[in-house]
Amino acid sequence: MNRFLLSAIACSVSYGAFATAPALNKVWDASATLLSAADKVAYNSPVAVDADGNMIAAGNFDINATFGDVALSADDFESYIVKYDKTGVAKWAVSISLGATVKDITTDANGNIFVAGSFADEVTFGTTSGETITKEGAKIDGDFTPSQNASFIAKYDANGVLKQVQTFVPEPLPVFNGSESYFPMDGDVFFRINHIEVSDNGVYASAIYTGKTTVGNTSFEGSYNDFLGFMFLDLKSSAILKCDADLSGCSAVATYGVDTPLATEDDQYQAGVATFGIKDNNVYAVFSGNGPLTISSGEYNEITLDAEPSSYNYLLAEITESGELGEMYPVACPESGFQTNYIPAIVTFSGENMLVAGSEPFAENYGTPEERLSNRLFVITAPLANFEAATTEAKEIAEGKINYNGIKSAAALADGTIYLSTLGYYSDVEGDNKKGDFAGTVKTFSFSAGEFAPVAVAENAIGVAAAEDYVAFATENGVETKFSLFNTSDSAVDEILSDDANAPVEYFNLQGQRVANPSEGVFIRRQGSKATKIMVK
Repeated sequence: MNRFLLSAIACSVSYGAFATAPALNKVWDASATLLSAADKVAYNSPVAVDADGNMIAAGNFDINATFGDVALSADDFESYIVKYDKTGVAKWAVSISLGATVKDITTDANGNIFVAGSFADEVTFGTTSGETITKEGAKIDGDFTPSQNASFIAKYDANGVLKQVQTFVPEPLPVFNGSESYFPMDGDVFFRINHIEVSDNGVYASAIYTGKTTVGNTSFEGSYNDFLGFMFLDLKSSAILKCDADLSGCSAVATYGVDTPLATEDDQYQAGVATFGIKDNNVYAVFSGNGPLTISSGEYNEITLDAEPSSYNYLLAEITESGELGEMYPVACPESGFQTNYIPAIVTFSGENMLVAGSEPFAENYGTPEERLSNRLFVITAPLANFEAATTEAKEIAEGKINYNGIKSAAALADGTIYLSTLGYYSDVEGDNKKGDFAGTVKTFSFSAGEFAPVAVAENAIGVAAAEDYVAFATENGVETKFSLFNTSDSAVDEILSDDANAPVEYFNLQGQRVANPSEGVFIRRQGSKATKIMVK
C-alpha cells in the first residue's frame, strides 16, 4: 500500500461535452407553501430516500406549515422533518425548535432515520410520541451563543418516534482558561457536522471544529496559533467519528489538523471540510486543508504531510475496519489566484473506484474591474487499490452575472452517477454581493461517464438524495418548497396485453386510483393475483 507520500501531484483536469445520466421518470410531486417569509428563505432542504421509495425531507420554517394533512406550528425560526411514503403521502412531521438547522439525513435497513445538524441556545426535538428531548448549546462566559455552534445527531424510528439525541457542544481549549490574551467571539469556537452515514458498525459522521468537544470518554481537541505570544487564535481541525447505533459510545475514527500549536504571524494553515463514504466496512475519507497537517487514527499511525504552509490539498485516506490507515494520497489542486476554499461534498464508489465530488473557486478577469468569482465542480476518480492513479474531471460554472458559492447537496447512484445541487447569488458591476436575491441561481448537475450535464427535470433542486433506483429532490423558490421522487427504472410498457389465462388486466396509479389507459408514468399492473410495477413511456 502507498502509506505515505511526501509530495502531492497537480490535478489533471479535462473538459468534455455533456454526458447522458440515467433517465429520471417522475413518480410524484408534493409541496408545502409559505414555509418562510421571502426574506428569510434559508435555501436548506436536505433529503433522504430509502430503498423502498420513502422520502424524508428537512428544512427551516417560521410560518405555520402543512405537509399534506400533517400540520406544524412555528413560534420562530425552526426546523421540520417530514416523511413521505412511496406514493407521495405525508405520513408524519415533527419540528426541532428553536434555532436548529438540519444539515444531513440518512436511514438504515430497519427504516430508522438519523438527522444531523447544528443548533444554538436551548432546543427541543419533537416526536410523534409526544415525549420530546431538550438539549443545550454552546456558551461563552456562561451565556448561550446566538449562532449555531454546537451539533447534534438525532435518531427517529420509521414512525417518527424520537429514540435518542447525541450532542456535540464545544468549549474553549483548556490552555486558554484564565488567559487575558484570548477573546473568543461568537463563532470562534464550534463543532459542525456536515455528513452522516450508517453501516453495520454504527453511525458515522464528519465534522470540522475548533476548541474542545467532549462526548462521553472521547474528546475532539483543536489547536491554536499563539500570535506573537500575546494573541491566541483558534485553528480548525476536522474529524471522522463513529457512534453506536443507539448514538452512545462515540469515538474518533480519524482526525486531521495541526498537531503542534503555531507561533507565527504568517503561517495560518489549518484543516478544511472533510467528508467520507463507507465500503466493505472501511471508511474512505477526503480531508481538505492547507499546510503541513497531520492525520491520526487510533493511538498510532500519525503521518505528517510535507506541504508548504500556503499550499492547499486534499488528502484521500482509507481507514480500515480495525482503525489502521491504509491507502493514502495527497492531491494538490490548481491555484486560482485568490484565497482558496476547496470543499469536498461527497465520497461514493463506482466498481473498484472511489469518486470524490466537490467545488473549488475560480476567477475570471481577476484583479480587474470586470472581475468575476465563481466555482468549478470537480470529481476525483481514484482506484481503491492505488490512489496515486487518481484523475480529475471539472466543470466551471459561468452564467452571466451569477456567482456560485458552492454545492448545497450531493447524492450518488450505485452506477457512479453523481447529482450535485449548487447555490449562487447575483453581484453588481463592482462585484459586491447582493445576497438575498437568489432567483434563478440554484442549478442541478449530474456527473456520469466522466462528464457533467444539467439535470433538466430538477433544474432548481437545492436538496438531492438517491438510493437503489430512486432519486429524490427538494426545490425552494421563496414561495413554496416542492418535494419530488423519481425512478431510474428503464422498464416500459410497449403493448398492453392479457396473458394466456385471459384474466382481465387492470392498471392503477400510485395513489391507488384505477386508470383505464395508462399513458406516461409509473403504474401498478394487476392481472388475477399477480401485481407488478411498470413504467409507461
